Amino acid sequence: MTLEAKKVVSRCLHLTNINLKIESGNDIIGSSEPYIVGRIGGWSARTEVVEGKAVTFKKGLELKYSEETELKLEVWEEDLNDDDKLYTEVIKLSDLTEESGDMKIPFKEEKDGKKRQG
Repeated sequence: MTLEAKKVVSRCLHLTNINLKIESGNDIIGSSEPYIVGRIGGWSARTEVVEGKAVTFKKGLELKYSEETELKLEVWEEDLNDDDKLYTEVIKLSDLTEESGDMKIPFKEEKDGKKRQG
C-alpha cells in the first residue's frame, strides 16, 4: 500500500459587525435589501439580508481556507426574481491580520448588470 499525504493548514476568517452604506440601488421604490457574499477559494458564506441603505450585518461572515490568497466580497440586493450584484471587491488575505481592526473597503460598483439567478 502506498499512501501520500499532504498537511493542510486550515484557517478561519471572521468578519464581524460589517457596516455598509449603499450609494445606489436598483429598487424603484428606493429601499434596499442588501446582503454580502464572501468567497475564498471554493468556500463561500453569506450574511443575512438587512433592509436599509445604511446597515450593519451583526452576524458577519465566517470563511475557512487553507492556501488561498484572496477574499472576494460581493454586495447583492435581494429582489423577488433575480438578485442584483451591486458591488465587488477583492482583498489580499495577507492584508488582513488579527490586529487589522476596522477597515474601510472601497467597493467597485458593478457596471455590467450581472445578476444572480434567485
